[in-house]
This record gives sequence, structure tokens and C-alpha cells, in this order.
Amino acid sequence: MDMGDAVVGCLEVEVQGLNGAFYRAFVLDLVENDVVIGFEDNWLPNKRVPVSRIRLPDHSERQLTWDRNEDVEVLSRAKDTEACGWWPAIILDWTRGTEICTIQYKVDKNFTEIVNVNRLRPPNKNPPLQAESFFKCVIEVPDEVRHACEDMALHRDLLHACRASILRGDNKTGTLTLLSTSSDTVTRARMLADLHVRSLQTKVMLKQRGAAAAAGLMGVPQIARPFPLPEIPNNPRLITETFSIEPSLMGLAIGTKGSNIQQCRNMPGIHSIEVNEHTCTFKITGNSTREVMDARKRLEYHCEVVYIPKAYTGRVIGKNGQKIQEIVAKSNVLRVSIGSEDENGQVPFQFTGLKESVETAKIVLEYQLANFKELEALVSPSSKNARFSPVSPSVPTSVVSNDFPTDGVLFKEAGKGGRASVYNSRLNSSSSDGS
Repeated sequence: MDMGDAVVGCLEVEVQGLNGAFYRAFVLDLVENDVVIGFEDNWLPNKRVPVSRIRLPDHSERQLTWDRNEDVEVLSRAKDTEACGWWPAIILDWTRGTEICTIQYKVDKNFTEIVNVNRLRPPNKNPPLQAESFFKCVIEVPDEVRHACEDMALHRDLLHACRASILRGDNKTGTLTLLSTSSDTVTRARMLADLHVRSLQTKVMLKQRGAAAAAGLMGVPQIARPFPLPEIPNNPRLITETFSIEPSLMGLAIGTKGSNIQQCRNMPGIHSIEVNEHTCTFKITGNSTREVMDARKRLEYHCEVVYIPKAYTGRVIGKNGQKIQEIVAKSNVLRVSIGSEDENGQVPFQFTGLKESVETAKIVLEYQLANFKELEALVSPSSKNARFSPVSPSVPTSVVSNDFPTDGVLFKEAGKGGRASVYNSRLNSSSSDGS
């Protein structure tokens, strides 16, 4: 299917024709309660159809045996000028061990056909989709770089980071549109939008100026891999969730004089929260899975280490800590610690905070690293060797013991304002690579 140069990604569906057959198609856009779809091999032009006429494909394993009078779908077509579609039918006769059977089409009970069993599948039980099945996010791009909206090579990292099915660029409107069947895509897109726009500005500048623009590469914020967020179904029965955290994080989870626990106990739908300080275990009971998981998100503190190549640490931190502070602001992690370089030339960054915040920090950080590498590829080798030699920052670090020492902390815990702050005095000697 020709989706055009301005579209990357794929959201495959099956669309029902007026003849009752379902044809393979691809979603291109969402317009009110309709979808714009393209067809395989462009056997039909793009069409706008009601969402109720499409369903997701069924990728179940192939069925090897069939019974008489069993409902099936057969891959067939009414004429040579159209593509094959899945037509509802009934098995009339099949002899075990053979590869052919006789079927009767439901659209015309007088029409039977002898077909190879490879053309059969069980009926697709996926229900028709609804407008609420899709999620759409539009990112506006500044006028000076809107001509880059349709250059899909510049947006693939954004597509992957947001876990979107489709990303479409439009130079005329200066927009990037992401489509997905997950609401997490919209959350991630909003979080990374400004980073991607700034990255796009830098990439456009590099393409225009070539090697002469190498000095402008430093400190461009950029990309990461998304973390999976589970779909949480509602359940009318009481739900219990048990989890444990590191002993060193119990104070953060409980809060001053138990304030955090008490706030979670007062959340709607929460019946009880039991805390075992010896095993560092929490047991939450509530009306529904969603309400219990909402409470868990406020209690589950987490530490995780991400290893960064030494050559990129300067740009990750930024001048006076501006870039790492941006990660803190977007993710709301409580603190970031930097350890000593290991024998593999990797520098450990430890993020501490709510688990969801730590995962968000990883998304932004990995997004940045991916774009740093992409930006380097845009610089000619000669310019790269002469002017683009990343230098690690002069950040005080300590020998790592017990994960990370106190004096390796770049950010302190949030105060009453709830936002972490950077020790700028510790970073004054940082390289300007991250500016």
C-alpha cells in the first residue's frame, strides 16, 4: 500500500465492504467518527469510512482440522479487478487428511466452491472498532522547520518512543500527527513534543549547514524507548495488590509521620493499606484494580541505574546541569546520582523516585541518547574529528560503593514545592558540550 512519503508506521485493520467481505486495509487518519484508510497494493483509492466498519485482524494460529457445518471465512474475490477479502462461509464437506473442502458462501447460499484449506480461517471474532478505540495527538512544528514535517527519517525515533502505530507529517499545516490504539501514546507525545521540536530544529540546521554546524550540536535534547504500561481493567469485587520496595526507600513511601500512607488511605475506593516495615511490603485493598493501582503508584518508590557512555555524559548533563535538570522536571524524579566510570567506559546514572517517574526519566534519557547518535551521523567525518569530540564533564564523582555515595548526588530531594533542585555549584566546571 502506498501511504505516501509523509507517513511512517502501520496500523493494519480489516474493513467490511458492502458485499459483506472484509478486506485488508491500513488506517491513515481519524476524522470525527470516521477513519481514512488505504488499501493493500492501492487496488482502491484511500477512503473515509465509519469506524464501525473496521475491526482488528485476527492473527490466531492456522487451524488444521474442520467439521461439517462449521463457520469459516474464506479468502476469495468476486472479480479479478479487486483484492481478495475474507468472506463468511460454511463447511459443507471435508475429508480428514485432504487439503480441499467444499464451502457455501453465506452471502449467496446457492453458490458453493471447492477450495484449498489454506484459504480458510476461523471467523474473526474481533468486534467492530469505535472512535474511542483510537487516540490521536497533533504536534505543531514552528514555521522555520515545517518543511521537515514530511521527512520521515527525522521522526522515526519519536514514533518508537511514543509507541504510536502511525506518524504522519504535513508540511502545509506544519504538524506531526500520531495515531495509536493506546492512550499512553498521547501521554508520551505530549511529554516529548518540545524535545522533538528542538531536536528537529537542530537536525534541519545540520542538514543545511553540514559540517560547519557541528558546533551547534551540543546540548540538543532528544529520545528514548517507551516503557510498557499495562491496561488496567475495572473489577467490581475487592482487589488486593501486594508489592515490596527497597528498605532504603521506606521513609519516602511512608512519608513524614505516615502522611503519604494516610493520603493514600483517603483515596476514593481504597479500603485499607497495610505496611510491614520488616519486609518492606505494602498490601493495598480497594474496590477496583484501577483504584488500587492508583494508590500503588503513589507508594512504589524505585531506584534504577542507567549506564551512559562516557562520551555522552557531558551532553546528558548539560552546562550547569541544565539538561539533566530538564529530565528531572519532566519526570519528577526525586534525585539523580552519578557514579564513577566503569571498566567498559560506562558512567552509571541512578534515578530515585516513584517508579512511574523513574520510567519516565528513562524515556527522556534514552530519547536524548538516540538523537545524539543521529546528530553525530549528520556531521561529516572530517568535521566530526576536528570539532565534534565529546568531552565528559568535570563533575565530582566518587568511587561507587553500596550503589552510589551521598556526594555523588546531583539533585537533592524535593522540598515543600515538590520539585527537585540542582546543585549548580557542583556543575560549574562542566563542559559546555551539553549546552
